[in-house]
Amino acid sequence: MGNIKFSVHRNPKTDPDAPDTYHVRPDSYATADRAEIVAHLQEHHHLSRVYTEPLLTELPHVIVEYLLENKTVHLQGLGTFSLRLAFRQHENDAEEKPIFTDPADITGNEVKIDGINFRPDKEFLDLMTTREVHFENATSRGRVGHTAQYTTEEVRRHVIEYLSTHDHLTRRQLMQLLGLTKHAAWKWLERLTAAPNALLKGEKVGTTFVYRIRNEG
Repeated sequence: MGNIKFSVHRNPKTDPDAPDTYHVRPDSYATADRAEIVAHLQEHHHLSRVYTEPLLTELPHVIVEYLLENKTVHLQGLGTFSLRLAFRQHENDAEEKPIFTDPADITGNEVKIDGINFRPDKEFLDLMTTREVHFENATSRGRVGHTAQYTTEEVRRHVIEYLSTHDHLTRRQLMQLLGLTKHAAWKWLERLTAAPNALLKGEKVGTTFVYRIRNEG
């Protein structure tokens, strides 16, 4: 039987007079990495590390190769991988997310790879839903996980102060700075980069998004 811990969190509010609403999230603090998965397969399914280690190493590369050949990748019983595209953000654009009103303006120069979509197969989902699972409230009944509440002015002030002594801000740094959950930090970054009063401009550096004060000049 599975034992899933969850935590209860208050949803961010744009209207301070609106009633509080809540959502639940899995309370996960550990990650099963490749080495642990290989050891599990070896111990419980008698699959040799000699075969499973190279397979798990090469599988991501194989999936990417097919995606870059304009194919989706379907692994029966697991799910389907496909590319996610978006418009490229140019250096001098006023809008954080480019908007096109004429399809003739959209060329290959305007497009980028934004990530990978994954749609699980029903068989994969059934592996969880058909098992007996016990849910445990990690925050205790009636209590709410910590998500600090700020006004927009307070968040902008804290971010400006931080960036006055730092080159950039990341989502993780914003979480630490304001004591936010991951979800709340993403929501604030969406607001802070949204036109027309955007404070920040984001860019991808390696695998991380970094944010800096938008230079209106």
